Amino acid sequence: MSDALTTKPPTWAGVVPNFRKIAVRALIYEVGWKVATLFLLGPLTTALLNTAIALGWESAVTNGELLRFGLSPLGIATLAGFGTLVLGIQFFEQAGLVILGVNAARGGKTSLRELARLTARDMPRLLAIAGLQVLAGAVVVAPFLLLAGLTYWLLLSGSDINYFLTYRPPRFLAAVAIGGVLAAGAGGVLAWLYIRWIYAVPASLFEGHSPIGALRASAVLVRGKARKVFGSIVIWQIGKFLAFLVLAYVLDFISGMILDAVGVHVPRVVVLSTVAFLVVANGAVLAVAAMVESISFSLLITLLYESSLLERGEAKHLPPPVSADPVKRMTRRRRMAVAFAVVLGVAAVTGCEAWVLAHKFTARHLVLVTAHRAGPKPAPENSLSALKAGIAAGADYAEIDVQKTRDGVIVVLHDEDLRRLAGVAKPIRDMTFDEARMADMGAAGDPKFRGEKLATLEEFIEAARGKIRLNIELKYYGHDPTLAKDVVALLRKQNFTDQCIVCSLDGVGLAEVRVIAPEIRLGSIVSVRIGDLTRLDVDALSLNYRLASAGLVASAHARGFDVMAWDVDEAQLAVRLINRGVDNLISDDPHAIRKVIAWYDGLSDIELILLRFHDWLGSSTFKKIIKKEQTEAQGD
Repeated sequence: MSDALTTKPPTWAGVVPNFRKIAVRALIYEVGWKVATLFLLGPLTTALLNTAIALGWESAVTNGELLRFGLSPLGIATLAGFGTLVLGIQFFEQAGLVILGVNAARGGKTSLRELARLTARDMPRLLAIAGLQVLAGAVVVAPFLLLAGLTYWLLLSGSDINYFLTYRPPRFLAAVAIGGVLAAGAGGVLAWLYIRWIYAVPASLFEGHSPIGALRASAVLVRGKARKVFGSIVIWQIGKFLAFLVLAYVLDFISGMILDAVGVHVPRVVVLSTVAFLVVANGAVLAVAAMVESISFSLLITLLYESSLLERGEAKHLPPPVSADPVKRMTRRRRMAVAFAVVLGVAAVTGCEAWVLAHKFTARHLVLVTAHRAGPKPAPENSLSALKAGIAAGADYAEIDVQKTRDGVIVVLHDEDLRRLAGVAKPIRDMTFDEARMADMGAAGDPKFRGEKLATLEEFIEAARGKIRLNIELKYYGHDPTLAKDVVALLRKQNFTDQCIVCSLDGVGLAEVRVIAPEIRLGSIVSVRIGDLTRLDVDALSLNYRLASAGLVASAHARGFDVMAWDVDEAQLAVRLINRGVDNLISDDPHAIRKVIAWYDGLSDIELILLRFHDWLGSSTFKKIIKKEQTEAQGD
């Protein structure tokens, strides 16, 4: 250990020289770790999660079931185990980088084989540290969650939540304010725990503490320096954000210049090769940048840890170098061989990428449009007038919500009650159909729709037949054991089973339809989830658009599922989802989305390749293309 290091605590400036010392080995370690995580640890973690869920639940837990699952003993154990594995994997990665950094600062050199041995040796302790942190986090957050639930029960129960979201009465604003305070409090406590235990990994590695001892040692070292540590982390995160923002801008600018130079009036193979090279190059730059950030952040934590030890006069805990082998410099011939191999590798990867993109970036598929809640405004939602507007807008499907009145009539209504639409707070399940029919469904909207009556599913079927298909959502408020059976009976009676799809947030209702009417297509509506959605016994996934990633869409298609996404009202979002392969866009403005699809279908192969590349890159050019299309459409 150098004299300077024992007399003067390390500072931020030490990150750069330490990084230079370990850059090559750390990057090799990071690449190996990323590959292991991608092909081994990631699938293993996911498999364990899916297995745990399947022990007592379906293959996936979604929506309201997620809360029930999370509060069950199996759910608590599953989520705790999953959180421990995920955090433990991060600790394992950090451990290797910390060992490299500390050893390099001491003048030593750790071989990758020795590094693997050291991290493997400490895996059980690091996993235990992760488990303790997950458990502690759950304990401190639990009171905030209970208070949030109590706030919801006291202030927002008694009426459908959509009423509160639409009109935002004072008690809704009070609930939001209380929720914000509780969220800030929970976040503050978790941040405090994070800072308090930030040195747990190096304390375990270098001081030989037990998992609990490592947490205690970290808390002792942070005591009195929490603001300094927190400030350093915040500054680092801000700097990282700005650096990646600049990097994204630079990549966008350079890629745009190259593509502009190539132009669109060239053979497709030239465009494909150029885009393939840019995909490889941009992906490599972003991957290296992410790895550099991970390495540098671990070095920052290490320097803060060393600084705390030295300031407390505990330099004895700082480890000696594992070895003092000199770093061997590459010969010129070897450097040229490596450079040639890199160029050859990039060329090979670019060629393979071009072959993949030839299909991926030019593939086209049929995209359908669904009118959300029957049709666009100003017609009242879920009304026959809305259905007519949806048909006029060119929608392929009309999405509607069904539930039953007290006397068993299946009506088309989204909310639990009529308060938001007609000023009637009584739940529909407690009203007779004649009583509900008296309500004015157009009272809260456009005056020309005043007097609109609550419609039945039977009326919707008659109005839709031969003109538009129906996406029928089963709405379960409370207990309605006969809803699925009665809906199926009506669809069969009306000979409409082949012109609809039945969807629901409730897996039990869908399972009932599958048993009694296997000929009806089913869709699971998903807003939040854990587990493997593609193992559900349905024909389609109706996803919140935030869940419709390219990976999930591809997995769903591989299992024969269709994928629908909601709520899609903006052109940019619609194009992005089409690029990901989504089959059906559910929108409040089906006419506008239909125009976007028509424009998209009219693109040439080269235009489509460039559009999808800019979307993949997250380029500002992607937004400009969509904005230009909208401007031209408005001009027409």
